[in-house]
Amino acid sequence: MSWVLQIGVNRGPIEVYDGATVRACVTAALMAAEVDDETAEGKGREAWQAVKESREVWTTYLPDGRNLNVWDSSPEPQYDKQCDGLDGFGGNRCGRYLNHPGEC
Repeated sequence: MSWVLQIGVNRGPIEVYDGATVRACVTAALMAAEVDDETAEGKGREAWQAVKESREVWTTYLPDGRNLNVWDSSPEPQYDKQCDGLDGFGGNRCGRYLNHPGEC
């Protein structure tokens, strides 16, 4: 799984690979923009809740008017193909579909 964070349109996107990083990046971006700690942490949790199981774009606005967007950038599931990863039990092949969320 992966998520992209982007501030405004002139900055390059940042791709992250876990929920804690999504929360930390959103919180840090808001705190850097001088949003109070409690609000920034709340927005970080809100962003993660909004994007962890959805392909919707989560957006908030920084005090300077730029938008902060977060969205799921994971590959689409391919139900007709099988995952090639190993599961955690004795090295067996994963029986789930390709690009499934989480570990085998």
